[in-house]
Amino acid sequence: MTRKLVWISLTTLLLALGTSALACGTTSRTRHVMHEAEADPVLQAYEDARLALIENSVAGVRAAARAIVMAAHEADLHTIAVRAAVLEEANDLAAARQAFSALSDEVIQYHATRGDDGLVAAYCAMEQKSWLQPVGTITNPYVGKDMRNCGMFAADESSSTHHAHHH
Repeated sequence: MTRKLVWISLTTLLLALGTSALACGTTSRTRHVMHEAEADPVLQAYEDARLALIENSVAGVRAAARAIVMAAHEADLHTIAVRAAVLEEANDLAAARQAFSALSDEVIQYHATRGDDGLVAAYCAMEQKSWLQPVGTITNPYVGKDMRNCGMFAADESSSTHHAHHH
């Protein structure tokens, strides 16, 4: 599948999801960062999956996972494609969050090989899971809306004077 067709598919997905991601507090900084990440369809589709989890949308997660599978295959990122395929098969939020965690571990490693694009690894000690997200406010994809800001950026984890673990 060509990159143009993948981009069209991602655009169609975003239109289908409507503006719910923007309505859930996505900042202008997040939208700016996502413009920068558009050059990498794997990272863009991963962010779409994360936002769908935040919205508790299994259908949105599955659609974003399919986009990750296609983009990862095109980029020869076999392990990411396999993990995304598992996410695509998730039938409920618990399974989606578990599969997203395994995918996140691979995407974080992949992201570390790339330049700075405004994305950063975050970690939830309560769930013992990591994810990648734009710099800004923690938005944890693994917990309910009442705990959405639970977590810390990986850079904070090593700080002895400040832990940004919010509840």
